[in-house]
Amino acid sequence: MKKKLFSLIMAVAMIAALTVPSFAGSVTSTSISASGTGSQSGNVNLTGNTALPVVKVTFPNAGYVILNPYKMTVADAGNSTAVASTDTIDDQILSATHQLKNETEAPMKVGIKITGTPSTGVELATKACSGKETTKSVFMFAELLYAGTSTKTAQDLKALWTAPADVNDKCFPQIIASTEEKENQNFFTVPAAASGSANYLYWTIRGNAATAPAEKWTASDTVGANVVFTFTPDVLTSIDLITNSEDNTVTDNIGVIELGKDLGDGTLVTALTDSDGNYGAAMGTVVRIVPAPASDPADSTKKAGVISAVEVKDSTGAKVTATKVNANLYYFVATAPSNPVTVKITGTART
Repeated sequence: MKKKLFSLIMAVAMIAALTVPSFAGSVTSTSISASGTGSQSGNVNLTGNTALPVVKVTFPNAGYVILNPYKMTVADAGNSTAVASTDTIDDQILSATHQLKNETEAPMKVGIKITGTPSTGVELATKACSGKETTKSVFMFAELLYAGTSTKTAQDLKALWTAPADVNDKCFPQIIASTEEKENQNFFTVPAAASGSANYLYWTIRGNAATAPAEKWTASDTVGANVVFTFTPDVLTSIDLITNSEDNTVTDNIGVIELGKDLGDGTLVTALTDSDGNYGAAMGTVVRIVPAPASDPADSTKKAGVISAVEVKDSTGAKVTATKVNANLYYFVATAPSNPVTVKITGTART
């Protein structure tokens, strides 16, 4: 097992400090007074100003990737907050969990570029390794987690990233690393930070590796990556919620929307609304649809809403995949901000 430093390059699209202009100033008034019935005119000059956000993001500039082909227990993957020795990790690809702190008072579109840098003789695979590979194969990808306004400890994050190394089974944004640069300009959109507050994202490198290559793994076999993030002011995806009864009569309180993945501690990202009163979600955010709770949960005669169907369509009328986990949970992933969606929930209203 050997650690290899990988470089983290940060590119901020609006690197200049952009300030919000002040619209306060002296205004001169003019009075018109004239006799007769003729019309009078007054000239008003309006000066143009543009309100732009100050882009403020804090990020690390270096980190580690650990190749652990034999799944030994590793107590610390390079986290600034060390994982306790009693809370070991045995993943085959380990990386520090890096925090991105966004204090920009506008939604920020996050882009990513990643290039894998394996040592000579190590190959980067395009899908998860099965364990039967005869070459020194490594499957590696970057994964992003939005944590809202709360920070997460290394132990919190370890629990979140324990699923199999399969990019098809996760709700978190992911991008596979290859020796050729891979790019996603719409990796995620971070909601605007409240004045004096911040939003937090975490990202890591995960994956797996061949366990029994023809040539045994050595200390000189390493993997690393060059990662570039970009941050551009953007807007949130607009989500219009419609609830219908079984007879297609519009009614309230069948189902409700919750934004964000359950982060392991029962916390969900706070629902945001846009100027039209619709929900607003950062791109890549998991949008959960659950039954509306009973009007009085303590009253056994009151019942929660019952969802029979969920249909999600974008602005072009195309369907957006809404996955049914069970009768009490559906979810979909918010699309690009330029493509608002409508969520139609059919069922029985709560009582």
